[in-house]
Amino acid sequence: MKHGSDLHLFRILDEVSKGGELTQRSLSQRLGVALGLTNLYVRRLTKKGLIKVVNLKPNRLRYELTPSGIAQKTSMAFQYIQESYVFYREARKSLTKTFDGMKARGARSVVLYGTGDLAEIALLSLQEAQLDVTGVVSARHAGQSLCGRPVRPPESLSSITYDRIVVVDGDRNQAMKVLGELGVDGATVEWVGG
Repeated sequence: MKHGSDLHLFRILDEVSKGGELTQRSLSQRLGVALGLTNLYVRRLTKKGLIKVVNLKPNRLRYELTPSGIAQKTSMAFQYIQESYVFYREARKSLTKTFDGMKARGARSVVLYGTGDLAEIALLSLQEAQLDVTGVVSARHAGQSLCGRPVRPPESLSSITYDRIVVVDGDRNQAMKVLGELGVDGATVEWVGG
């Protein structure tokens, strides 16, 4: 399920499987995609025989999963879990190698720049490498939390003690720009992912 459209199709199947009132408009809002694109996805799933449309009234429709739709949803969920596990395993292996190298070069304390799946895996790997995580920063997610740790704005770096900044932000260019504007020494920055 590496493609965005596969994820949208899975999410539509998931929403339909929950039953209840479901309009294409509400579905498009839940998916965060345009109504026209939602209509296209629903028609594609109907044509494939994965959902059926039941007319309740002239202007009211209900969507139901077919047996093939249930099987497809299950298959897609299993595929997603497999891909997630492969991503996790490969990320942990790569991060462990990076962090062991940092530690061998004398790093003891680290600030994590970024949030998201890779950041969560990095946080676990940093702890496993026995590197002290002294803070988590993100331009987009300041004020939120990552695994129970507060996420602070990058401007707070000046008040945090660290040997290295580990950047796991998906927007590498933006992170480079922010760190450059803050005058962060490039030699202290480790880039992972992205």
